[in-house]
This record gives sequence, structure tokens and C-alpha cells, in this order.
Amino acid sequence: MKSTAFDMAMVAYRQNDMESAFRQFLSLAEAQDADAMNMVANMFERGQGTYRAVSYTHLRAHETGRNLVCRLLLEKKKNRKNH
Repeated sequence: MKSTAFDMAMVAYRQNDMESAFRQFLSLAEAQDADAMNMVANMFERGQGTYRAVSYTHLRAHETGRNLVCRLLLEKKKNRKNH
């Protein structure tokens, strides 16, 4: 069963409050919530809750502890598409 915090982030996402949803998912992702990590990676890729869509190359070039999880998830997603 998902946490209440994840549910609240999903409510914000469904209400199109992307900035709030992104902040909430990022906090959960940093606490090792795999589903939140996936949401953060997808939101990064689509530019939801961030200033603009972020490419894999951009994440790689500007990697910090905060977006490392997202980079790794995008890399995993990219590898799945190639197989």
C-alpha cells in the first residue's frame, strides 16, 4: 500500500499542480520510494513541474545529488527502449 504522501502527490499531479506534485515526488524519491522515482523521472523528461523538459544529456552534464536518481531512471528507461 502506498503512503499517504504519495497519494497527496498524485492528487496534485491529477489536478495539474505540477510544481507541487514534483516537489512532493522528489522528496519521496530521495527517501528511496521507487514509484516516486519513476514519477520524478517521467516529470523531468516531460518538463512537468520543472522549468523545461530535461534530456538525458542535460541531466548527465548537470548531475547533482538531487537529480542523480532521475538520471539513472532515464538511463534505465532508455536501455529498455533499445532492447
